Amino acid sequence: PGVITGTSTYVKGVKMTMTIAEQIRKGRVCKGMRQREIAAILGRTRATVSAWERGKAKPRLEEWLKLVKLLGLGGK
Repeated sequence: PGVITGTSTYVKGVKMTMTIAEQIRKGRVCKGMRQREIAAILGRTRATVSAWERGKAKPRLEEWLKLVKLLGLGGK
């Protein structure tokens, strides 16, 4: 059995999933986008996107759904 801590699961000490923050950052970087571009599309500030990527805040559901589409998140 794994151990769940926050939004990550660990099995025998190995991280099995990415946090929401990690998913946003990795998705943005893979798409070659800047935080300010994501912020402009979502009508938020760059500081807000930065806070999401640092795990200091989480996007609202409607913002998360837009991020999933925009950044290709969701593990297809």
